[in-house]
Amino acid sequence: MLSSESPHAGDNQDIMPSHDTWVETASPSRMSREHSPTSPTYSPTSPTYSRTSPRWGTQSPTSPSRLSYSPTSPKLGSFSPLGMESDTEWRYRPRTAVRTDTEHHKYEFWEIGETMRIEDINILAACSEPFQVTPDRPVQCSELLRLPAELQNAIIRNVDRSDFNALMQTCVSLRAVVTPMILHHIVLSGFSPRLSLVVSTLEETMSKSKQAANIVRHLQLLGDDTLSDILSRLLPLTTHLRSLEYGCVVCEGPADNDFINMQALNTALAFLGNSLTSLKITYILDMNECDAGGRPCVEGWLCVKGMTALRKLETTFTILFGPHQNGLEISHNSSLLSEGAPELSDILPPGLEELKILPDPWEYDPARWSLERKVQVIADYILDGNWRRFTPHLRLLNYDVFDWRHGRTIPIEAAEAEESLAALVCKNGLEWALELPEASQITNIFFEHPYSRGEDRKARYF
Repeated sequence: MLSSESPHAGDNQDIMPSHDTWVETASPSRMSREHSPTSPTYSPTSPTYSRTSPRWGTQSPTSPSRLSYSPTSPKLGSFSPLGMESDTEWRYRPRTAVRTDTEHHKYEFWEIGETMRIEDINILAACSEPFQVTPDRPVQCSELLRLPAELQNAIIRNVDRSDFNALMQTCVSLRAVVTPMILHHIVLSGFSPRLSLVVSTLEETMSKSKQAANIVRHLQLLGDDTLSDILSRLLPLTTHLRSLEYGCVVCEGPADNDFINMQALNTALAFLGNSLTSLKITYILDMNECDAGGRPCVEGWLCVKGMTALRKLETTFTILFGPHQNGLEISHNSSLLSEGAPELSDILPPGLEELKILPDPWEYDPARWSLERKVQVIADYILDGNWRRFTPHLRLLNYDVFDWRHGRTIPIEAAEAEESLAALVCKNGLEWALELPEASQITNIFFEHPYSRGEDRKARYF
């Protein structure tokens, strides 16, 4: 049996149990199940799904090199589908978050194609019954298994994930090596036609086998807010989970998926208080102002105060503080949801080391936070070293005030706010890792001539 290792142990130690220890039986095979009649049609050769998916915008001129992708499948050692920090096979097209003609609203969205199909198949195969060896096929039929365990694992980590299913079918022993690698890093997409089958398979497998549940270390989800239900089903089972990345697509349509329910998300995250070390929550929009009807896209705010193991947090300002600076929020069912916007000291855990606050994709609500108030609520937390009282281990704080780092210009007010906040962060003993805008990237939106740096620049903050 696998040892019950600490959730803070090294990754290599967790991924690679000895291949003769994977002995618990998982859930029955579901590979032959028919898809639900309501499932969308999916073609492996098609780059898109027929399910209601986000619309695509025009090609961004600032990132032409990212339009091509490597024909090779992603490697496990550098697997980062949502972050796209490696040369994976994830296809993408820049999408229009808000259907306007301004570049300010252009957002990239990763379209999940063949790679998601591979991930789904790998999960279903890993959770099926152990491979039954035929009489003419020996248990030890791979030369790979004769190598030392460390070398064996290093080789398999660099095998294409598309070949994992074939490796599992080679022999029982090799299957026992590959299965933990698949379950170690799970990727789920709300736009996959197999989502319901994959989630129910994972849920049943981890419910029956604590050994399988303890292997899961990294979970990435991309889809609409209906994925919060999936989180509430899976997170109570993955008590050794270390990192969670949740990318929500807020869609126009029924009221049950056109906003992010932070209360439900906070409830699901509470199960990971002693294990999760890294959390990233972002969202993009697939609606215009008429579709939104003046409603906020986020309902409530994030609270991770009780997550004692959390070290890195990355999310948008609205998810962190809620959509309204006065704290009064009316939910979609017209009942009062919350009163009093939170302070950082009320929502951050004491062990946090890195806090990265991202810009929200679109702010259309007239009651939204003002730029001055946004900066001030961050400044109040760090002034005079106040942050040491609540997060003594904090070393890095970034606030991307305005999303100008993708070829856009930044208004003068936002540029001044970001520069002033960066100076304040560094003055109070914290790191600021974001580059500041150059003069050519700053636009004075109230005057005819572009703003240029010089002695006439006045700090409007602090």
